[in-house]
Amino acid sequence: MKIIFLIFLSAIQISSFAQIKTQRIEIKDNLGFKENYRVIEPECKIKHGSYKKFYNGSLIEFGQYENNIKSNIWEYYSNGQIELIYDFTKKELIKSTDNELFANVIIANDTIAENIQQKPILLGSSTYTNAYIAYNVEYPLIAIQNDLSGIVYIGIVIDEHGVVIDHYIAKGKHDILNKEALKVVKSLKLDFIPAIYNNMNVKSVIFYPINFKLGTRP
Repeated sequence: MKIIFLIFLSAIQISSFAQIKTQRIEIKDNLGFKENYRVIEPECKIKHGSYKKFYNGSLIEFGQYENNIKSNIWEYYSNGQIELIYDFTKKELIKSTDNELFANVIIANDTIAENIQQKPILLGSSTYTNAYIAYNVEYPLIAIQNDLSGIVYIGIVIDEHGVVIDHYIAKGKHDILNKEALKVVKSLKLDFIPAIYNNMNVKSVIFYPINFKLGTRP
């Protein structure tokens, strides 16, 4: 079970861009993640101001909220390197390193397009996604007892707005492994910058692999 520690820090700040009284919050969990951000008083539920997320002490997200909505430029890191810079106010991609996930772009009549301009891009940290999967996937006991292993590919369907609208087993190994992989990937909250084809945002599918290997966690 994921354990979350919520710490209300005593420092009070008057937000310079909105003159709103805020309080700094720090959240830690047992996956190794720590969040540091500000919330509006007195309810302390609405994020407002700077936001940082760390994984095992390393910065993986940095940006700003305005009334619980991401605004201005956000930076995402993986292994200490920038993997994405995105302006949420202008809805503009500034920088992205190519991800390793295979993607298909779907056009009219559900046919697959070739020579696409831009693959769908995860609007977040791949470090968080991979750590979440590794922590939450459980190797089914019956699969271990029957020496079942292999890679399961989960298809994630993304619409023209970057919203995930469906998940399915694109390529499976054994039914019990397929179900576990699908369950965990569906539980992820993901947003994307949509794929682009012929200068238009289009529907697309990415394929996320989960490797069930005996003796290790997926």
